[in-house]
Formats: sequence, C-alpha cells, structure tokens
Amino acid sequence: MPNFYETGTGWITDKGELIGCKSFHHKSILWDYLKCQEVDSLRERIEEVERECSELADAGEHPEWHVYEMCEYDAENKIVQIAYEKGFVRIGLDQRRKVIGVEGCPKALKNRMQQIKTIVEKFNNENGEEYTLSVNPIK
Repeated sequence: MPNFYETGTGWITDKGELIGCKSFHHKSILWDYLKCQEVDSLRERIEEVERECSELADAGEHPEWHVYEMCEYDAENKIVQIAYEKGFVRIGLDQRRKVIGVEGCPKALKNRMQQIKTIVEKFNNENGEEYTLSVNPIK
C-alpha cells in the first residue's frame, strides 16, 4: 500500500485512516475501502457489462467495449461521490504551488481538521519545506 507521505495523494477515510495512492489512482483505490450495497451494485454492473462484451467477442461478434469503459468511468465518478457522502476527505499535494489540498463535505472537513493540520505539519517536518493548506468544501 502506498504511503501518502511518499505519493502525495490519497484519502482520509471516514474512520480517520490516511491512505496513500499513486497519482491518478484516487478513484480506483476506493473500491478497496468502501463497503456498502451501492458500491457492490456498481461493481456488479461493471462485471455484467464486461461479461456481455466478452461473450460477444467469444461469439465472433463486435463487442461494444466503449460501453464497458463508460460504465467503469461512471462508476468511478459515483464511488467518489459515495466516499464524500460517507465522510472521506481527499488529500493531495501540489508541489509546484507548495500546497496540500483537501476536499470533502464541510462536515467531514470540520471533523478531520485537526488530523489534516497534523498531516500538513508532519509532511513539512519530514520534507524540510513549508507547504500551506488549501481547504475545498464540496456540495
């Protein structure tokens, strides 16, 4: 599991766990951390569409793989929304601007603010640089 202090991107879960992920994997990592019926339904739908496309390909027909890709893309966007609704906070590093940005629902940001400030402080201490905090509430 990548460490946020090494990757500079990740999430703070609804339980307060700081999880790191590789750049551009902030959506896909949520599949491992969100356990609920809605996420299970999204996963089942993706698997169903993939199976249908595979069956068409196996039968020698032209599968509509873009349908699978769109289904997966829509599901990843939906899972991010679910994460925010459950109190997850996205955290990311902007090295160019020397900013650590957080994004989440206002209540989650308020509940996690001390933890967020501690993360920024630890990051600054470990890297010998001064990053500022940017807080971005979502609706």
